[in-house]
Amino acid sequence: MCGYQGYEFGAGSYPDSVCIDGVLFDADACDVNGNLFDTERHIPCPMCRPAEAIEYWTEQNSSSWEDDEDQEDEAAHDARARAAAVSLVTDIRRNRGVEFIENHADAAQAQQSPAQAGTATALSAEREE
Repeated sequence: MCGYQGYEFGAGSYPDSVCIDGVLFDADACDVNGNLFDTERHIPCPMCRPAEAIEYWTEQNSSSWEDDEDQEDEAAHDARARAAAVSLVTDIRRNRGVEFIENHADAAQAQQSPAQAGTATALSAEREE
């Protein structure tokens, strides 16, 4: 557990997520003794698994289209979804005094599958632009 608490489950006015082993759990989904339930919604932690969190949020953002988006332009839609995910994870980390730096991406890449490693490399390239 990295100690991250956030707002991923919709409470809005108080932190309702907690990181356990790199996965966020809904702090409101527990029994009377405070034991957390596995909600089967596995959101990667933006603090200790940022590249995977970006992939997760990119997928989530890709499932809906903005009213002003061209429904025929999937590449632009996917780029917008990814940009929003990168912005979200970067803001979460920055608000806690942690930057997503290339060294972190390189370390994460070493522990990830080839597909996930490509995400970290792409993120580093996006940050340099």
